[in-house]
Amino acid sequence: MNSRLIGALTVVVACSAVLFGCTDADTDTDKSGSVETTAPSSIPDSSVKAEAITTDLEAPTVVLGAADGTLLVAERAGNVRRIDPKNPDRSSTVLDITSDVGDLSGEKGLLGLATSPNDDELYVSYTRAADGASVIKTFPLGADGVATASGREMLVVPQPFSNHNGGNLAVDADGLLWLGLGDGGAGGDPNGNGQNPATLLGSMLRIRPTLDGDEPYQIPDDNPFSDGTTPNGSKAAPEAWAYGLRNPWRFTFDSATGDLWIADVGQGEWEEINHVAADDGLGEGANFGWNHREGTHPYADDPDPADAPGDMVDPVFDYSHSDGRCSVTGGVVVRNAPGLPNLDGVYLWADLCEGRLHGLRTDADGEVTDLDLGAEVPGITSFGTAADGEVYAVSVDQNQLWRLTQAG
Repeated sequence: MNSRLIGALTVVVACSAVLFGCTDADTDTDKSGSVETTAPSSIPDSSVKAEAITTDLEAPTVVLGAADGTLLVAERAGNVRRIDPKNPDRSSTVLDITSDVGDLSGEKGLLGLATSPNDDELYVSYTRAADGASVIKTFPLGADGVATASGREMLVVPQPFSNHNGGNLAVDADGLLWLGLGDGGAGGDPNGNGQNPATLLGSMLRIRPTLDGDEPYQIPDDNPFSDGTTPNGSKAAPEAWAYGLRNPWRFTFDSATGDLWIADVGQGEWEEINHVAADDGLGEGANFGWNHREGTHPYADDPDPADAPGDMVDPVFDYSHSDGRCSVTGGVVVRNAPGLPNLDGVYLWADLCEGRLHGLRTDADGEVTDLDLGAEVPGITSFGTAADGEVYAVSVDQNQLWRLTQAG
């Protein structure tokens, strides 16, 4: 069983109610084959403190910085709230789609949020009450920052099971909309979606969110499978940018380099973080290996290991389900954050069940070091960066919004 959020969101210690698919096997005790975790005391001034600035949220799943300096927070049931971090006790409703979301069984809910480059469109990703399908919808934002009552449906992806929905959204520097979708759920990818580029499941998708005649979005010409085929001529989804993912709950772009970081939730033993550089193709057409591999390791229940391709892309970091860990929550790359001056360029991440902040630092030779940043943030579900560069996080434990700053 591989359930990760379920029920009442009393998550943390047992990972019994998680949004991204906690697994049930605590097996290997090694953290990673190649990356060491370094305590904050050995990296000068790298310790972080987390300050809870509001605790009246309801199962927050996403925090996103808006151009006006406020934060947009998605709540699982279908509300989007606008919060001023300088006056967090005051908030307003931007969007209410609770009637569309409805069913919160499994890992369903409002799972992704993004805005257009001009902040005049709000993109949301949620599972639909009627049939559990993943829906991507866009809503115009008025001058008051509130979404109009009706939006435009762009993409609907049927979901065979109630878990591994992924759902994260991001807009890149070119205004293209990216979506991460899980493999469709259950456990072990029974439908083989991860290794099937013809399906939208288990993939990173990239579309232009503007009408194309009667079509609700456009396929960028430079998508790797834009003609509907792979280089070897097999069928592929034109929307897909990369595949071989299990449940990419959170991904982000580095605002300085354009690099893409994908945190992919593992099955029973290993969690992984992938990094593909903008100046090296940004992972165009990449196969990240699931369900032949879990992290950098052969997947124990691979149905056909002899069929594993030789060009799968390894993560830059993986860690095992030891010490109560269960599910990676991907974060953001710190850039020009006033409160985190010594962590510029560090990729922040956390494990939902461990509840402790970490950071990946990459040196000039490409070597990755995992930093234990010291701060405790139980049940973290998302990181976000405000317009001024400050970094925030939300957690389902005590329904909190956190500000992250340097300790001391």
